[in-house]
Amino acid sequence: MFKRCCGVDAPANRLAAPKGHHFVPRLHLQHFAGSQPPGQVWTYNKKTAAVWSAIPEETAKQTNFYSFKKEDGGFDTRVEDTLVH
Repeated sequence: MFKRCCGVDAPANRLAAPKGHHFVPRLHLQHFAGSQPPGQVWTYNKKTAAVWSAIPEETAKQTNFYSFKKEDGGFDTRVEDTLVH
């Protein structure tokens, strides 16, 4: 039922540890997708003033958003594993 993945017990049906997480749900982002370029949303970085377009699946996403960095440099994904259930 559970297997060992990345140093923690994870559900057996999970192939890899969780990694990329949206802090704005894709469901909301898809409603802002425009026609130029088709199906993409525009993003503005307030700190750097950079502007770019990307598909909703790659927008408002952060690597290891719900993970904690461990002393050995790896990530503890137990929070994400709990949220999945």
